[in-house]
Amino acid sequence: MKIFHLADTHLGYSAYRKVSPDTRLNQREIDVFNVFEEFVDTALNNKPDLIIHAGDLFDSVRPSNRAIAFAVRQLLRISTAKIPMVIISGNHETPRLKETDCIFRVFEHIEGIYPVYQQKLELISLEINSREVVVHALPHIGSEERFREEFEKMNPKKNKVNIAVLHGSLVGLDFGYLTGDFNEIKINGRILTREFDYIALGHFHHHTRIDDRCAYSGSTERYSFSEAGKKKGFLEINVVSDRLITTFRELTTREMLDLGLLNVMNMNMEEVGAAIADRISSFSIIDAVVRLKIEKITKEVYKGLDHTALDELTKKALYFRFNWDIVDDVALGMDYSSQFQGLIREFQDFIDKSIVENLSKERLKEMGSHYLIRAGVKD
Repeated sequence: MKIFHLADTHLGYSAYRKVSPDTRLNQREIDVFNVFEEFVDTALNNKPDLIIHAGDLFDSVRPSNRAIAFAVRQLLRISTAKIPMVIISGNHETPRLKETDCIFRVFEHIEGIYPVYQQKLELISLEINSREVVVHALPHIGSEERFREEFEKMNPKKNKVNIAVLHGSLVGLDFGYLTGDFNEIKINGRILTREFDYIALGHFHHHTRIDDRCAYSGSTERYSFSEAGKKKGFLEINVVSDRLITTFRELTTREMLDLGLLNVMNMNMEEVGAAIADRISSFSIIDAVVRLKIEKITKEVYKGLDHTALDELTKKALYFRFNWDIVDDVALGMDYSSQFQGLIREFQDFIDKSIVENLSKERLKEMGSHYLIRAGVKD
């Protein structure tokens, strides 16, 4: 038996206001579509017995018509190939109000596609290679109490292949990236003590194996700089004589580079410009999404930099972001904002200065900037 496990595809995601020259659509939105289509191509070529999507198929509760149409086309390809697919809703696409319909309703009539979104545990029974398989699918539930109630109902069936599918943060594992994500559900670690043959998890964007029979597949694309340098793809699980052989299969994604931190304290304008150029030239930034943090640059040096030259230096990247840590000229080390630098930069600066416990500041900045951009705010 061969199973493909993926999650966090976030169809409809867009960022950076860069458009594709071919389609004139947001380039990052197209990137996300392309990698999902590559997954479907791989599935059609390899014919797994089952596909499991562990949540966040879409990036929002109300995806665009373009994202919905794309998803339907790809799921119809999977349906036509007679590959059963179970999809649970994640926190990004689950409505907060019961009165609001989940977009997954549009998939209900696609043969062989099993959308699970009604905020309760559902058991999906399938016969695969003459074996009875039960998928215990627990979608995102807005209420922690109700989630715990449904979680307690998750018990393997005797003499069957049992697969659990959940979307959330596994308690007891310090992922950092997950902590504080909006509308996040905590998954009790006791799931590992129950005798499931495989536990497919979604929500954590880095591929992570919890043990031999439990894993986060990770996201299929990179959505924040905390994911820079991480491989993206899905998991192939082969059940051979009741033994699991799990393989991570990488998908083709756009390069995301974090060029690190450049401390320019006590440097003049020429030295800072040269240091930045040297750091950038050490990487291939062509068509990549890139970030460089500049630490302890004074107001006067920042104002005196040749920003036109910096634009020229970074123009080959799809998107290049400088994070400027501007400090006071006199009392070096004190935070100083020389001017209002735009709402997005002001927001990032506010998060940096805030005391936030048990939350990832980088994740907060990435999520906040993403939603400000979606709202039409310019950097």
